[in-house]
Amino acid sequence: MLEPDEVMASPALMSIIVPGMLRRLKDARQQFIFTFCILDGHPQKVAADILRVNETNISRQIRRIRAKLVVYTKGYEIGDKYVKNGEK
Repeated sequence: MLEPDEVMASPALMSIIVPGMLRRLKDARQQFIFTFCILDGHPQKVAADILRVNETNISRQIRRIRAKLVVYTKGYEIGDKYVKNGEK
């Protein structure tokens, strides 16, 4: 099984996985935050300035994004604490 870092380092795998992740995020704002902060690694403060919201709102959205994308952690320990009753 591939480790999460190996998946992130593989452009081929990312080109398959990321579009599915974006489809799960129906809100354009969440898609922007996911791409800008999580994938590209820009600071939450910069995203907050762009979206003209408080940085706390960005942090809250990132938690929601991670909750929506927990299905992509199947097989990784990190997802276990977010999934109820083994729903994977």
